[in-house]
Amino acid sequence: MDFFIGTVAPDTTPPTFTSSSSFSTAENIATSATAATIRVSESATVTISSGSDAARFNIARSETNTAIIKFNVSPDFEAPADVGGNNVYEITLTATDTAANAGTQSITITVTDVVDTSAFNSLVLSGAATFRQVVTITANVSVASKVTFRARNIIIAGCKNKLTTGSSPNIIATCNWKPSMRGAVVINASAVPTGAGISTATATPVSVVVGNRVGAR
Repeated sequence: MDFFIGTVAPDTTPPTFTSSSSFSTAENIATSATAATIRVSESATVTISSGSDAARFNIARSETNTAIIKFNVSPDFEAPADVGGNNVYEITLTATDTAANAGTQSITITVTDVVDTSAFNSLVLSGAATFRQVVTITANVSVASKVTFRARNIIIAGCKNKLTTGSSPNIIATCNWKPSMRGAVVINASAVPTGAGISTATATPVSVVVGNRVGAR
């Protein structure tokens, strides 16, 4: 009986990255949340090996060919911490397989802005204010909100917590006001955003003069 002894060629092929090289995440992301999910072609250990913003991140292995990148400190769009100061964080990753073959990839993680303040763009009446005649007050705000309208600091009937409709730059709420007083009146409105973590807003007051109806005595 003859025996043949062969040799197995060593593995010299490095892992390749199968995930994107560009990621984005909203500002204020928690340090426990995933900023980027990295995938490679085979079982490998992925590390942050270099990059101008390497110190801003940590990496953990979630599966044999997947790694999760997280921020060490929650990012703030208004105060970028990346070296370039433009909210684009740059790091280089190295994936090393069990045969010590290594592949690298440079990636970017872009931090995007989140609206965290609200404001009134306008507060207008559809026409002249007339005693006991309906006039529409329209509020245009920067974010989806519940808007409350007031005349002489008293909430107008039916105009409390009016939900806005539309999308930016036309996020509006309306109030049908039937003045029950004559003379000078100050109209105001406040908006409570429906999204969490966004500040409330107060409109610049609008002064009107409520006149008599035509033909009224």
